Amino acid sequence: VQPFINFFVNLYKNLPNTVQTVFQRQPHRTAIASDGTQVKVLCKSVESFKVLTECPLIVMLLFQLYPRYVEQNIHHLIPLMMRALNIQPPTNLTQQHSQLYSDFIAAQVKTLSFLTYVLRGFADRMQPHQDNLSKCVIQLLLNCPTSSINSRKELLVATRHILATNFRKGFFNKLNMMLKEDVLIGQGRAHEIVRPLAYSTLADLVHHVRADLSIDQLSKVIYIFSRNIHDPTLPLSIQTASVRLILTLVDHIYRTSDKQDRGRTLLVRILSALVNKFDTLKDYIPKLIDLVNKKKKRVQAKGHAWTLAYTPRSEKEFPEDSVREVKQLMFTMVFGLKTVVWCISNFRSHSQSGTHAAQRRPIVLDEEECRIVARFLQHGLECFKIYTLPGYTRNSRTQQIEKDVLEHFASVF
Repeated sequence: VQPFINFFVNLYKNLPNTVQTVFQRQPHRTAIASDGTQVKVLCKSVESFKVLTECPLIVMLLFQLYPRYVEQNIHHLIPLMMRALNIQPPTNLTQQHSQLYSDFIAAQVKTLSFLTYVLRGFADRMQPHQDNLSKCVIQLLLNCPTSSINSRKELLVATRHILATNFRKGFFNKLNMMLKEDVLIGQGRAHEIVRPLAYSTLADLVHHVRADLSIDQLSKVIYIFSRNIHDPTLPLSIQTASVRLILTLVDHIYRTSDKQDRGRTLLVRILSALVNKFDTLKDYIPKLIDLVNKKKKRVQAKGHAWTLAYTPRSEKEFPEDSVREVKQLMFTMVFGLKTVVWCISNFRSHSQSGTHAAQRRPIVLDEEECRIVARFLQHGLECFKIYTLPGYTRNSRTQQIEKDVLEHFASVF
């Protein structure tokens, strides 16, 4: 075990020189063999980024199998791996070096994944690197090629692991950079594939810093996640998570003092985004009910029992999956809208708390806001068709949930 760990340590010790050496020479070298034929010159294992990419996972497994080797090696591994994350590849690379570049970024991402593994067990050793760790994550997001989809996905997963620990504090002053979607998600083919994971990662970060967000940052967050709510290419689960995140910002926006009352404008934007979602759901739900009924007839024609059991598969073949997710989305929006409408109605009174009671404006919604709430009544009632579907088990818990949704819907008005 220890000889392999020594080899692993030496890879990181020599990495700065390896990067310079590898990127300075031609990637596809050939030589003349003794028989006169031309052969390809292979890279040494100690100079291979692919070898380095595989090693962290192996060492992680060895540490789990042989814990006695952890303490005697981790103290010099951590600074070496942090140094590796800070290494920047040369900027004047040719197209021939593109694969080498991708391999190097993949090795750095694996290094980051290893460090997230040791975060909890050796937090005291990692503490001096807290700010540098977040800086390295941002740099990797910037450096990761658009074609390296798996590397970006693994990078986002590692970032979520960091955000689940106290080391998330290092990201607090990096929020503006994380809010840039071309940085977080990248461009090209990878854009669509990594979006759900990327937005989940961003939501984790925003959730932890929401109490410290400025009005401008709140506006950007609401823009991004309101757009996600209406994006049909995103799963309903991500749309629901976007709704939840926006609703967690409502109380902070209401309490944020701003001379121009921009906070109230943000609340109205949230209200409008959620009501517009009910507008789209009212057209989607009848189609979903039709899919469920068609499947019910197909199943009964084969002599099988019909049920709305939940199994996450395609909507066309298993529309009952989407039924449950739509109900969850409606539940989240209805419960949140009651708070949003109250905050908007009381915002004038809240923002004028320093004025004399007789001089305060009455607590009312303006004409445009009343129109939005009226649309919520109209579209929301049509969405309750989702609860008319027969064929699923209605126990006391589901009946109580349906009752609560209807009561909260009515209490908005």
